[in-house]
Amino acid sequence: MSSTLGTLFLIPNTLGDDARDEQLPWVLPNETIAQTSRLTHWIVEDAKTARAFLKIVDSVSPLACTIQEMQMSEWRGVARNAKYGDAVKPIDLLKPLMAGNDMGLMSEAGVPGVADPGAELVLAAHKLGAKVKPLVGPSSILLGLMASGLNGQRF
Repeated sequence: MSSTLGTLFLIPNTLGDDARDEQLPWVLPNETIAQTSRLTHWIVEDAKTARAFLKIVDSVSPLACTIQEMQMSEWRGVARNAKYGDAVKPIDLLKPLMAGNDMGLMSEAGVPGVADPGAELVLAAHKLGAKVKPLVGPSSILLGLMASGLNGQRF
């Protein structure tokens, strides 16, 4: 195992199918798309959704390897995994990170860790002492707060 930990990048996803394809550069900043294209190790909420998203990213910024060559593990949270008899723990999925590889964490929609099981993985990465870098993207919670008229300081 490497003495240097990789970085866990929190990769935002679009909020729906309508925001994919040619609209991706309007939804995500160029640097978010570029960093996403460089990653080869992934933890995702849903592999099918992640592959579709990465295919769109590839059309904007070529991927570092083919989608088939990527290491991709699914994570839907401790409670849901236990319900279906999956004994995988967050630390198990972070082995590439512990070996020095940068990893991407992607939700099915929006940003990882916000109303999302990805928070468990982020906490595990912090406990390891790994760097966690959130990238800019859409969040339904923040967008809802912005549109609500509520005081963003006290809601």
